[in-house]
Amino acid sequence: MDPGQEFGSEINIHVERDDIILLLISSDFLASDYCYEKEMLRAIERHDREEAIVIPVILRDCLWHDTPFGKILGVPTDGKPVTQ
Repeated sequence: MDPGQEFGSEINIHVERDDIILLLISSDFLASDYCYEKEMLRAIERHDREEAIVIPVILRDCLWHDTPFGKILGVPTDGKPVTQ
């Protein structure tokens, strides 16, 4: 994204069009209504319809196993956060 662009509309374009969507998982991501309810849920819908591949990237320790993306193998593959 370029400076001066509205990030919401730009992110929506990518969530709707990209073939690979990385979810950068942390407690902040899970607590964000925008990230969780808009970006992530739409990405998971596309993943479930095989329109895109969603890859969760576990950045920091948080309770992500019971989320809609908890069923998807992410990275690191052992489920440990990158910070550990």
